[in-house]
Amino acid sequence: MIREPDKKQPSLPGFESLFERNLDPNNRWVKLAEVIPWEEFAAAYYSGMSVNQGIGSS
Repeated sequence: MIREPDKKQPSLPGFESLFERNLDPNNRWVKLAEVIPWEEFAAAYYSGMSVNQGIGSS
């Protein structure tokens, strides 16, 4: 299951996870993650899924 953060929920400075706090904003991987179009990847991924897939008939 993929959980996307709610875009309507504001983020509060100082309440980041420990992992988020320890990331160096100058790290090349952090910079790369900021320019990747994650929404497009998610849309392509979700387009191959079905709401009923994996649900057995009772």
